Amino acid sequence: MKKLLGIVVLGLLLSTNSFSADRIELVCTMNEITMDNKTGPVPGGPVDEIVILDLKNRILEKGIWSGGGIITKISDEKIFAETRPGQFNEEGSERWLVLSRYTGKMSSFYKNTNGEETWFHSICKPGKKLF
Repeated sequence: MKKLLGIVVLGLLLSTNSFSADRIELVCTMNEITMDNKTGPVPGGPVDEIVILDLKNRILEKGIWSGGGIITKISDEKIFAETRPGQFNEEGSERWLVLSRYTGKMSSFYKNTNGEETWFHSICKPGKKLF
């Protein structure tokens, strides 16, 4: 009986799910837009975006409008990412994001080819697949 109990305990210890902070899945709700230094609500209401960060390989698998990108800097407080070169084929445009590791606030920046700048402000929470 003791051997059986020992096997069960060891089996439970060895079969636990391990948590890896190398891959983070978030659901980010975009709730504000800043254009021409005026901040207002997102037209049509808040919009959810899935953001998946692979910290080990420094890749943004999903995010910046689902195109993914490259993580350029990871600090204790923030994660910085930008699109891959030529990702959207818009010469002269920029897209990047800053994610606070403590508050979950994410700010995405977009500058189009005309030089117009737009900030998208989101709140991110850990995401899990429901099915």
